[in-house]
Amino acid sequence: MQDKTKTLSLAIALLTFVLYLLPIPHDSVGIYNAGPWWGRWTYSLFHASLFHWLVNCWCLLSLVFYMGVTARQLLMAYIIASLFPVATLYGLCDAHILTIPTTGLSGACYALIGMVTPQVARKREWLTWLAVGFAVSCIFPLINQFVHIWGFIVGLGIGYLTQCAKK
Repeated sequence: MQDKTKTLSLAIALLTFVLYLLPIPHDSVGIYNAGPWWGRWTYSLFHASLFHWLVNCWCLLSLVFYMGVTARQLLMAYIIASLFPVATLYGLCDAHILTIPTTGLSGACYALIGMVTPQVARKREWLTWLAVGFAVSCIFPLINQFVHIWGFIVGLGIGYLTQCAKK
């Protein structure tokens, strides 16, 4: 089963790279307040730059190949990222970033990080590196931190619920 998950993650990386190469303006795809309905289900497949794609794919492949993320967890992370409540957050905090299309796998990656956190033995180190990564991503403009926080919190909840259900 893990081999199929590895193949699936490599296929996702390849698909997202091919979509990056297509002449589609990155501001015409993505999820944002009052965006098209299909953007909610496709935004994680598009990336704004090659660096953006590289960081997202590195994270995804690391989680699959080193942390043992399963195909079921990949699907759950995609659903979590797709259900990001952009209109609700826009109404609550009137954040300008939510009017700019959000793209990339990072929401799903943060959901996966949240899901595997309960399994990590050295949580202090793990959470320190997660905080450093989050802080570094705050340096770059136009990164939707709401998606990262949403993915991590929902993924963490699912991770702990799954861990409790296994006991």
